[in-house]
Amino acid sequence: MNGNELREAVFQKLKLCRRINHSDTAWEVAFHMTDWIDNLEAVLDLLDRFGNMPENEVYQTLLGFCIHAPEHLSEAITQSRKLE
Repeated sequence: MNGNELREAVFQKLKLCRRINHSDTAWEVAFHMTDWIDNLEAVLDLLDRFGNMPENEVYQTLLGFCIHAPEHLSEAITQSRKLE
């Protein structure tokens, strides 16, 4: 499943389980829950290849995740509170 498919699946599940009509807000939550998936995949790849990666690549991969993911998760929380 690619990022767009995952985003759409999260969006649909949010609408279904929350029985909401706040499509814009549900889409925002889905976006922020999935926009950093590429960073997660890079970290998982790093774990598989850790001993064979240059130090700088390890650093850049971890830094990219640490910078990108928390901001999106924080915003997903903020947006999801609007669905309550």
